[in-house]
This record gives sequence, C-alpha cells and structure tokens, in this order.
Amino acid sequence: MKYFASLFHRKGLPVADCTPPLQYMHVPIERVLYMVMRVFILAVSCSIVAVGGLLLVRLISNVLYFNDWSVAAVSPIYHNLDITAIVLPVAGVAIGVLLMRKWKFLSPLSGVLNIGTGIPLGPEGIAMNYSMYTGEHHELLLSAGVAAGFAAMFGTPLAAIILVSELLYRKFISKRIGYISLAAFVGAAIHMLWFGLEPFFILPSFAIPSIAAIGLYTLIGVVTGLHSAILVFVVQQIRSFANGWVWPIISAAAVGYAGYHAPEILGNGIEYTAMMLQGKVTLSLLISLSMIKFLLIIFVLGTRTFGGIILPLLSIGSALGILSALLLQMAFPGTPLNPSLAAFVGMAALFAGVTRGWITAIVFALECTWQGEGIIPLLFACTISWCISGWMMKKAETK
Repeated sequence: MKYFASLFHRKGLPVADCTPPLQYMHVPIERVLYMVMRVFILAVSCSIVAVGGLLLVRLISNVLYFNDWSVAAVSPIYHNLDITAIVLPVAGVAIGVLLMRKWKFLSPLSGVLNIGTGIPLGPEGIAMNYSMYTGEHHELLLSAGVAAGFAAMFGTPLAAIILVSELLYRKFISKRIGYISLAAFVGAAIHMLWFGLEPFFILPSFAIPSIAAIGLYTLIGVVTGLHSAILVFVVQQIRSFANGWVWPIISAAAVGYAGYHAPEILGNGIEYTAMMLQGKVTLSLLISLSMIKFLLIIFVLGTRTFGGIILPLLSIGSALGILSALLLQMAFPGTPLNPSLAAFVGMAALFAGVTRGWITAIVFALECTWQGEGIIPLLFACTISWCISGWMMKKAETK
C-alpha cells in the first residue's frame, strides 16, 4: 500500500511552467474581500489572454501559411509553401527567444509566435502562465490564474478546479476552493460568451461498450502509460543539458523540416483531435501524430520552448488510442471497437500519465465532451496509464 501511494509523488511534466508545487499561505479574514476582487480581475485578464491568444495564433498561421487575414481554424496541412515552410518555425522561435531575453513581460507574445509559426504546442500554456507576468507572485493569484486560463481555453471549470488542487497544491485546500472556483467559473463564462455553449470537442453518440470491449479499451491505457513514462523521462534528460537560447531554435528547425514533409504535425492540433474524436482519420495521420509528433514534442519540451502541453497531448493520445484499437481489432476481431471512443480514452489516458493528473484527466475528458457513456473504459484506461507511468518513473529514479 505504501508503494502504491508513492506513485502519487512521481513528478510528471508541469502544465504551467510558472507554478511549481505551491505552498499554502493563509489569507487574513479582513483581506478576503480584497483578494476576491483581485482574483476576479486576474481571472478576467487571464481569460481574455486565453481567447485572444488562440485567435492570434490562428491569425498568424493564416497570414503566414495562406496569406489570409482571418482567425478561422485552418490546418497548416493545406498550405502551398515551398521550403519557406521550414524557415517559419525557426524565425518564430528566434523572435520569441529574443523577446523573452530582452523583455520578459512579452513572453506571452513569444508563445503566440511559436505556436502560430507551427511549433506543436498549445496556446493554453500562454494563458495559464500569464499570472506570472502581472507583477504579483502570491501563490493564490498564481493558482487562480492557472484555473482561469485553463477554464477559458476549454470551458471546463470543474476540471480547472481539480487541476489546481491535484497538480499545483497536490492536496485539497478548503480555504482556497472559493477563490479557485471563482476564477474557474469566470474563465468558463468568458469561454462560453465567445465560443458558445457547445462542448469543446463534439463526439458522435455511441453505445455503452461490452465487458470484452472495456477490457480492450483498458489496454490502450497500457500503451499510453508506456508512452507517458518515455516522454517524461526523455524530456527531463534533455532538460538536464539543453540550456541556452540556441536549443529552442534547433528544435524549431527539426519541427520545420518534419513539418515540410508531414505538415499535419504543425500547430496545436485542435482540428486533428476533433477529427479523430469524430472517427475521421487516415492511417498516415495516425502514424504522423503518434510517432513523428510524439518525437518532436519530446525535443520541443526538452528545450523549454514556450507553450502549452495539453493540446499536443490530446492529439497524440487520440492517435495512439485509435492506432491501438486498430491493432487490437486485428488481434480480437470478434470484439467491436469504436474509433471515437478509442480516441476519447487515449487522449485522457496520455494526459493522466504525462501530467500525473489522474482525476483531472478523467473529469476533463468528460467535461470537454459531455460524453458520459465512455466513463467505464475511461476510468480503467486512465488508472492503468497513471499506474504504469508512475511505476516506470519510480524505477527510473532508483537507477
């Protein structure tokens, strides 16, 4: 039991770089109203940064890849650029590095340039780290900013509250829940004002899977758990020596070269995750996301390129889920597997394994899709992925 409990303390990759595990600081009763006002203002600011950052990323991508001044969601896969497509990520990261070195408060703009020029990271990281640049380092405001940015990007306030408790404080603090809830629901409200009341990802309806199918979906958790441990371990090893401004530019050159030959790996991958959750995939897309993008994400995160990790994890996890389901279907042809449900399970299981946010991943998957029919395979796959990745990380630490 003690060994199992120690899995809780295996460190995954942080969802927000500005927030190491936070220490609780008491707020005197006479300052509660003052802190509520500050949390509300910060939540609105972080939410605007989340929505604005996503729109700016789309604008930069459309201008550079399609010469179109639009904020519509368009994938770089359809671009007609020549070798210029290799140069764009390098130029974006180089400018971003320069901005961060000279004017640190412009780091959010650096993240927008990185992602807009094709680096496969998510704009949610910009909003979740924004509270670091407000000049206030109080742990409450940092955690409130993370909750607001996460909820504003995905429209998932409950998952945002759990994420802060599970990954930042690593425990439930009742005296913080009011502030964090306020920030999360403000972020979700701004998300709904701009994007509407629909879930972030729309899935087709599917029947509750059979017991045999649940067993096969659980095996997807084994695959994602192994990938999670490899990703976290290699990223941490690269970060041990890849210090300095030149490394992000090298990783950007690798992204540009790979993106020239496989443009589907470019950008945050929202549209591909949505396609896979709809069951609309090709084998080449699955291979590109689960293998090429997986390797690139390791290099990009290892060199500390600024951006979020959640959206790329969702696209890679969805691809791993469907690819695993196809292989399992070949081995067990008598048990039908739904590609949409496999993608749904895979994205959450990889999220759980990499970030170590077991409960967060489950609640997030349910809240951003409104699909309760898949809760049983989701629970099993996330648990298995979380356990395997934690066990492998523990083994790696002891060597």
